[in-house]
Amino acid sequence: HVRRINGLRHRKSALMAMNPDVFYKAHAEMLLADVSDEQSGRLIDVPYLHRARKLIAASLDAGIPVYLVGHLGSGKTQQAAQDSMRRRFLMQKLSEALLSYRNGHPDSGREEELAWFSGICTAAREKAAKEAFHPYFISGSHNLTAEDMFTEKTLKLTQAGSRSTDEDQLGKLTENFLAFCREQEGRLKSLAPEKQLELLLAGWKTYSDLYISKNTGFGTVVEKVEKEVLKALREGRPVIIDEINTIAMSNLIALNDILQHHAGQEAYITGVGTVKIAEGFCLIGTGNLSTGTVSYEGTNVLNPAFQSRFTTIAYNYVPQSTEGTLAEQKDPAKNELFRMVIEHLCDAEGCLSLPGPEVTIDALWRLAQLARMSQDIFEGHGKSLDGAGDVPVLTESVLSIRNLIHVLDLWNLGEEMDLSMALWNGFLGSVTNSDDRNLLLSLAVRYGFFQPQDGWKVESGRAGKPDSATRTSGHRRRSVTRSRSWICPGRIR
Repeated sequence: HVRRINGLRHRKSALMAMNPDVFYKAHAEMLLADVSDEQSGRLIDVPYLHRARKLIAASLDAGIPVYLVGHLGSGKTQQAAQDSMRRRFLMQKLSEALLSYRNGHPDSGREEELAWFSGICTAAREKAAKEAFHPYFISGSHNLTAEDMFTEKTLKLTQAGSRSTDEDQLGKLTENFLAFCREQEGRLKSLAPEKQLELLLAGWKTYSDLYISKNTGFGTVVEKVEKEVLKALREGRPVIIDEINTIAMSNLIALNDILQHHAGQEAYITGVGTVKIAEGFCLIGTGNLSTGTVSYEGTNVLNPAFQSRFTTIAYNYVPQSTEGTLAEQKDPAKNELFRMVIEHLCDAEGCLSLPGPEVTIDALWRLAQLARMSQDIFEGHGKSLDGAGDVPVLTESVLSIRNLIHVLDLWNLGEEMDLSMALWNGFLGSVTNSDDRNLLLSLAVRYGFFQPQDGWKVESGRAGKPDSATRTSGHRRRSVTRSRSWICPGRIR
């Protein structure tokens, strides 16, 4: 099956290289699929994320937990939560369905089996897309304990006494009272009959009052509540531990026995005992990566012995050229961030409605370049901007994918503000570190934003104060004329 699939892929690539119609049709379908994913809240399957997804899936299929580590806003948590998880769940269900089909059709041939599996695979993917398989989720913190991951002891208010019917309780009360009377029979016989009746009535009242009080009172009991990791183990579901490197190492080692066992095996949990790991269970941890210039407060370096139980995947920002114009790009397929920007703005039909499409798309290209330049600097890969000065440094703020999407959503396709205003309101204006804001603002100006001819005035702050960008009062907002354009898939990719 694998050889046949690879052969079909090679044939498709060859047809796309030879036939322009096939090339256009294939890329148009990919564009619409990307737009559908983006509008459904899933990450666009650009090559960098696709490779990361394959690494995650391969590790999870082998029963090995995954540790995704990278910088803020790169999409680590979302990546962990979506396709690799749903794929693992989907593959499990498809395997069970195929085994059931083979048992029910022992005489079926290879072609019949492939035709049946193709149909059910398509149906299963459509169902999985509509019914996303959500994993259990834990937010890491220094205060998180081992008990918070497995079981939690809580006090529960409960009614005391028996839960049997009223008739049963009355019968038991009568039986107990008669037994008491038989024990006191010798003493009662020494009294006069009237006195015996008086004592029996008083005794019955006292006995029944005590019984009622005992069985209608409320009290507290200690109850164990299963938490995310234990529930995932028993139910065969994925669990994500976000910011796992903020949890104290002394608490993380409670996961050791789970990390080194696979589905179908048993793992020991302190305070719980032996638990069988259900099929489908897997674990992904995410963490922020501290560098020489960027430090995430509260994070720790994982113990090497503990980290060796994971497949560690460095999850960085997606590739994008930071030099040259849109028309000069040598390999459009490598500008994955620009592709994500454009496809985020497309409607369900793959079209963009923009004011001045050519000018605006060029501005979006420069915005993607600005974002990637800030990401390079934040990761510690920055270079001197003039080729001779100091290497720029960002310590707290970066135009990450998360921030970039926020800017684009605020911009609203140019309906209410231009990109410079959206960039300031959606990102730069909220940067509190003065050195970071000064550098980011200077980079934005280098990439063509906040220009004087558009009514912008960039003012340098005093020593230790951040620069600012303001719109001159005499500038009028230009009228917006929108045109709807179909995006050429080949150029984006």
